[in-house]
Amino acid sequence: MNANDLQSVFDSYFKKAASSSQQLLGLEVECFLLRPQSPHDTPVADPEFVLFQPLPMEGAVSIHKLLEALAELPEWHEVWEYPLPEESVPSRLLGLKQEYGSSISVEPGGQFELSDAPRGELQEIQSSLAQFHTSLNHVLHEWGGHTLHVGMQPWLTPDQLPFFGKRRYQVMYEHMPRVGGLGRWMMKATAGTQVNLDYHSQEDLERKFVLLNRLSPFLSALFANSPIKQGKLNGSLCNRMVAWGDTDPYRCGLPDTFVNRNFRIQDYRDWTLNASPYLLLQGDRKWVTAGQSFQSLLEAPPKGLVLSPDDYDAHLNMLFPDIRIKNIIEVRVFDALPPEWTIAVPAVLKGLVYSETALRKLETWLLDFEVDQFGVFRKAAAKEGIRAEIGAVDFAKLGIRIMESALEGLGSSEEEWLLPYFNRYTKHKRMPADEVVAGFERSGSSVGRWLKELLPDPNA
Repeated sequence: MNANDLQSVFDSYFKKAASSSQQLLGLEVECFLLRPQSPHDTPVADPEFVLFQPLPMEGAVSIHKLLEALAELPEWHEVWEYPLPEESVPSRLLGLKQEYGSSISVEPGGQFELSDAPRGELQEIQSSLAQFHTSLNHVLHEWGGHTLHVGMQPWLTPDQLPFFGKRRYQVMYEHMPRVGGLGRWMMKATAGTQVNLDYHSQEDLERKFVLLNRLSPFLSALFANSPIKQGKLNGSLCNRMVAWGDTDPYRCGLPDTFVNRNFRIQDYRDWTLNASPYLLLQGDRKWVTAGQSFQSLLEAPPKGLVLSPDDYDAHLNMLFPDIRIKNIIEVRVFDALPPEWTIAVPAVLKGLVYSETALRKLETWLLDFEVDQFGVFRKAAAKEGIRAEIGAVDFAKLGIRIMESALEGLGSSEEEWLLPYFNRYTKHKRMPADEVVAGFERSGSSVGRWLKELLPDPNA
């Protein structure tokens, strides 16, 4: 693979289709799956009151059986198909795929994910999301199980959670402690909400990318929902962001280059070359390359390794910055939210990114901040959420302006999908994390009592 081959892959990776004028939203949501506790489960601090444990990967009541059950439901049966299993786990069903583009997959710690097909209307997104949760809860409730919608697993550590042992996940899990302190937490104990956005030219991509990166700490703060970790309130309202911030400095986070107002797409290319691929697969041989940059592998590959355009393409898909570029822009900074509030996430982004008036306002508010401020903003958002204040930057006031601009961008036809969230939370300097904290403190700081209040008793 030479420099021309690499540039060709890079160019095609970001090349838009002919229908580049479309303005679609692709929603991805994750949640934790719980089942009633059994006598064989890992002991917890307050076993008398913890009613649930994570759904295991295998067994009569498991994630594997859940996937099979979903595939058999009448509303899904005709449109879902089984993907080919991975070589390393040939007996497992890895996920489900819909012919119109939606899919269900399983994350490393058993988090369940819906990747919805790109849609233009918020009503369509809400209907698809509601159908997914109805089907999911239908199966889980037969087992006495539930979904849990927070950004951080509230009481167990990564070692206590199940592990979906795909080959890539195994390599990542082993490598994580070498590059950060919380990578295993990120993999197995976090759940997020993601929205994928369109762009219509390279210039439009560069403009939106910089603004979204500059906006990202404030978006995380507006929707913070992960205040409990290992059974305690540890002082951070968005522990999910804390975990991502200490995962891998070479492939995650908010690089200074990305918030530079002079950013160009080649800066992203250079960043990708400085990151290392986790592994490369060529024929029957597996190359574990974690710790070696892609650039170093190009310049001095190990004996027998011949890099191909497919290797670079796979590498690009295994980079996890807060805002990621493909032939779409992925906004990856939101905690998992309760289903009734999830629609506010694509709504706020539609109102901001697909409105020229809103984009210009964002430029007015965000482009004057110095590059080195954004790391500080990110840490403040993780700790205090919307109530953070850094010098003259009041997150609550800026959050209200952001939301009001999004509402204006949506207009009267779609503001209904964002206005309830704004009125319940943002306008009062609040976040979903505040309700989690209140419920937890009301329970006497017992995860079990909090879950008992939050979720119906499976034995009732």
